[in-house]
Amino acid sequence: MFGGGAVFDGAMFGGHAVFDGVKFGGDAQFDKANFGGDARFSGAKFDGNAWFDKAKFGGDARFGGAMFDGNVRFDKAKFRGDARFDGAKFGGDASFDKAKFLGDARFDDAVYDGRVFDPAEHGVRLPADDPDSTEGQGH
Repeated sequence: MFGGGAVFDGAMFGGHAVFDGVKFGGDAQFDKANFGGDARFSGAKFDGNAWFDKAKFGGDARFGGAMFDGNVRFDKAKFRGDARFDGAKFGGDASFDKAKFLGDARFDDAVYDGRVFDPAEHGVRLPADDPDSTEGQGH
């Protein structure tokens, strides 16, 4: 548990980063963080805002069941593996402006209480949107 804010701006996580079930009592900042392996935030609770702008996820990014009470931003983030937000709850605004998903991106059963990005409007590219891409298609 992080009782107040947590700042990991520019942090380099060489292996897997496991924050499953962790409570962030204040704002959580992961801007420009580099996750070399899987980044696991399943069931994590973010009481404040959560920023992952320009973060790089080298493995899978798991946010299943995470609760974001404030605003959350993944602007210009890059997801090389699968990005899973199944069952996540977004209490504030959720922004993925110009984020790149090179693997599968799943938001099954996610709940949105605030404003949500429109992928086409904000330049988000999924593998299925790119006719020249074979990533995420098992090729």
